[in-house]
Amino acid sequence: MKKKSEEKKKGGLGRTLTVVIALVSLVVVGMFALGIAAVSSTESTCEEYVMDEIYSGGVKDIVFQDSENGICLYINRGEDHLSIEDLRSALLGKKAVYTFTRCGWAKAHPLRRIVCEGRVVYES
Repeated sequence: MKKKSEEKKKGGLGRTLTVVIALVSLVVVGMFALGIAAVSSTESTCEEYVMDEIYSGGVKDIVFQDSENGICLYINRGEDHLSIEDLRSALLGKKAVYTFTRCGWAKAHPLRRIVCEGRVVYES
């Protein structure tokens, strides 16, 4: 009789372990899928901001920051073909329309286009 009760316990434990592993795997795969969807967004957003800082960041990136609205945008490798001083004189303290791609939980979002006073200042 002892052998049958031990077999039942092992069978029950084995099934429980299998169910737990399956659920954990499902949660991990689901989180991974949601993470990829959020990070690989191609949704373009057009919004008006008044930037209070434009500076060099990363590897030759140009970073635009509007502290009031908590937005941070960047031009990847922008220093290769743009002047930070020219962008500062054209944009600091002025309303401009920034088109950018929202990248999930990222702190900074890549810029696609900047239009200030009816003039295209930057376009990727």
